[in-house]
Amino acid sequence: MTPRQKRSFRAIIASNCFVRIGDTLSDPKTILTWLLSALGAPAFAISMLVPIRESGSMLPQIFLASFIKKFHKRKPIYTAGLIAQSLCIITIGLAALFLSPTLAGYIAIIALTLFATARAFCSITSKDILGRAIPKGTRGKLSGIASTLSGIFATLLAIIILSNRDQYNPTLIASIIIGAGFMWLIASLSYHFVQEPETEIQITKNSTPPILQRLALAKNDHKFRNFIIARTLLLGSALASPIFVVMAHHNGSATNSLIAFIIAGALATTVSSSIWGNFSDKASHLSMAFGGILAALTGITSITIFYLSPSLTALPLTWPVMFFLFNIGYMGVRLGRSTWVVDAAEGDQRTDYVSASNTIIAIIIILIGVIAATLQTLAPIYPMILYTTCCIIGAIFALRLKLS
Repeated sequence: MTPRQKRSFRAIIASNCFVRIGDTLSDPKTILTWLLSALGAPAFAISMLVPIRESGSMLPQIFLASFIKKFHKRKPIYTAGLIAQSLCIITIGLAALFLSPTLAGYIAIIALTLFATARAFCSITSKDILGRAIPKGTRGKLSGIASTLSGIFATLLAIIILSNRDQYNPTLIASIIIGAGFMWLIASLSYHFVQEPETEIQITKNSTPPILQRLALAKNDHKFRNFIIARTLLLGSALASPIFVVMAHHNGSATNSLIAFIIAGALATTVSSSIWGNFSDKASHLSMAFGGILAALTGITSITIFYLSPSLTALPLTWPVMFFLFNIGYMGVRLGRSTWVVDAAEGDQRTDYVSASNTIIAIIIILIGVIAATLQTLAPIYPMILYTTCCIIGAIFALRLKLS
């Protein structure tokens, strides 16, 4: 890498670290859900946290792509998105401290929706900037280092802030969320040092294809279509995580295991990200496949424990340990598909790939969520069976994604 690329490499790592620390300390799957539950916020508001966070940042991307492609540089859009995310998270924390539970719950939903929209801008532009500023063959390594460092810091913060308390309280958690919001502000300052090359805007009929044409990539582009299929099936590695929290809750240990789940998630990121990141640079499709296999094996183990070992099911650390192993697999899938989509295209085609795939996946998340929610009314183990099966098939499809 050139000195300019090395500076950008370090700046992106630093910025990504702060973003991921913020994510960990304001995670809707654990922290925000616990906070609104403790406050007594409406059940509807609590149930909408994860769907809004997971799909809300991806669904609008295909509508934003044409606007983003008008800019020679994408860094100003990315940094503005970071600042907006910071304000939204701080708003959630302040609402929890000073407003009634009902109002705080709905303010949290509105703020998280705006957060997801800002995240959509960042998701598209970050891939563009990474592809422009960092050479191929080191992009997975960058993501891995950033995830590892952020996992270490998040683990230490979680232990320091939470473990020495006799009991959790909403004021403490809300204060943590406000502090998490400032992580995005620091990230925006770090990103200032990224040197993004300026590229010419292609003023042609195809430079800003219509939404339907961008979506048609999933039909007409064989390579991209296989990626969408694999990524869809491997959604099981992302969507199954809350089930482990639900399983712990059913056995009366959800509150006692909150720290364990937070630390387990951060440790999974810490111990595996650099390995997966380096592996993704060599074979991103295999990172997706092997990550899916590990998630599937963990799912099979969890299903077996549920049906055959009630004594293990009741232990406080059983589900955090499963959560830890499952998230190691998820990191392989996440870093693999992130590296694949950056390496598979160049220029504005990368913007089309990212926006189209994320919008399609967001719609699919909603559909799968409805199916899984229906199954969960019977028992939480049924959606786990669904997600585990999807991971197995998705891993097989990922093997077909080798880039020439």
